[in-house]
Amino acid sequence: MREYLCQHETLFTEDYDNAAISIVWYRNDKVRTIVFAFIELLPKEFPEPIEIEEKSISLNKKGAQRQAFYYKKIKCSVKDALEWYASIQNGQDIAFVNGEDMHFFKYDYKEDVQFPNLLVSNKLPYVYGYDNCVRYNTQYNIEMPLNIKTLIYETRYRNFINDNINFDIVKHPQYIGSINIAAYNPLIRDVRIRLQSDENTFQEKVLVKIEPRENANLTGLKYVHIEKRLNGYANYKEIEITDTTFTISAQNNVEQVAYLIICPKRGIIDCANFCNFVKSIQCSFDIVAGRKNVNVPDKNLKNQMASNYQTDMISDTSEIVVKDDFKPSEELRSFLLNCEELKKLQKEEENNTQRIFYNNPEEAEEFVRNIIASARKTVVIIDPYFNVRELFNFAFAVKNPKIPIEIITSFIGFKNCENSEKAVQLAQNLLNNIEKYKSYNNICSYIMLGDKPAFHDRFIIVDDNVWLSGNSLADIGKRASILVKLQNPKEILNIHEQIVQDEKKCLPLGEWLNGKKTS
Repeated sequence: MREYLCQHETLFTEDYDNAAISIVWYRNDKVRTIVFAFIELLPKEFPEPIEIEEKSISLNKKGAQRQAFYYKKIKCSVKDALEWYASIQNGQDIAFVNGEDMHFFKYDYKEDVQFPNLLVSNKLPYVYGYDNCVRYNTQYNIEMPLNIKTLIYETRYRNFINDNINFDIVKHPQYIGSINIAAYNPLIRDVRIRLQSDENTFQEKVLVKIEPRENANLTGLKYVHIEKRLNGYANYKEIEITDTTFTISAQNNVEQVAYLIICPKRGIIDCANFCNFVKSIQCSFDIVAGRKNVNVPDKNLKNQMASNYQTDMISDTSEIVVKDDFKPSEELRSFLLNCEELKKLQKEEENNTQRIFYNNPEEAEEFVRNIIASARKTVVIIDPYFNVRELFNFAFAVKNPKIPIEIITSFIGFKNCENSEKAVQLAQNLLNNIEKYKSYNNICSYIMLGDKPAFHDRFIIVDDNVWLSGNSLADIGKRASILVKLQNPKEILNIHEQIVQDEKKCLPLGEWLNGKKTS
């Protein structure tokens, strides 16, 4: 099988008229650090790039530029741009092009693929206003100083950077400190594919239309067609491009297609990931019949209005389905889609991302115990109504006695007793049982202070995973309740750490009992 690489040697300088370099850097006195750099290699029919003079935003209140973020865009030759990029890759001193006396701090940049090899993608966030594929390479700075990253996340400097590079670098943190090169397709402006149906033979075809650049020579280009079904690959064809419009016969109904366009001299110059053809559209229409005002009373439910808002009043929803009648295999497709959905639900259940319980506390308790028993590093149970029974029922399920277990309960959970003495007695009872079994378990306990504890919801933290419980563990499964594994647990982990370290919000249970603090 022939190997097709995208290499620097295939970046023919005659394919491109100009290059442009956009660069953002941070300066602290005499030290300059690249925040983001982007080299564009522009085909001949592209307009000449517009240079942008240096501009900055100062970190000093008096406007001094000793500490600031800068942006600049320059035009240069393709040769100079490639040499500048290669010099960075080779670890040479990073000086700016065009002979400017400006040097940047030299880091040990890392590459996904080693330049001169390139990647091909149509999903680069920094390629603004160009939806087709480009060949590119990125040198990542994994040593970017934390103090600069922190500044970049501040709204003022973040907006300055994003307005100049035309994408939100904070949403793509891998590009912070990176240096990038992108070579636009020198031969093809656009590739469009659509589906055709033959009513007589029930055969579907993929229609391909290629729009070449002016005076582009497409001789030798190959179009690689890849076809995919729900359960596997169905078709693969290599077609030599002799016309800018051609069709490809499909195997039965087309599900998903992808393609590559390969040049014998330049390697892969265009591609598309697997995509579906739209064969039916379901539209829902709501007709706004009017507006209504809602007055929200105050917390005492008196007639005094605390706030108000407006919302639309809509008529019955109308639905329209537009679909292709040419679907001889629709019955099979529906069957396979239903099976895929069932597999997805089974996988979610196996991954234990969500469990619903109703009128089955035994099953719910066993599920929670299994979560806690799986701990390898740490367990944290946050429940305002956690008591002695929950200690035995859940916390003692940890298998390794060396694993630290942290219980966070709340005074509000105890003060619902008949009197404060009873509340103190229950708290003392919980602490006594923790002390009694400390040789078998490594448990510490905290109590959240005040009438409104810092944590409202119940959480179970096992290692780096966080589960949200709709019910207190004391009642879990008795009524309809849910346990959900959070997809982004970092925020809760950070809040937990802040609360435990704040003596105004949380105290060790023993200290609270000794001081009998109620707030």
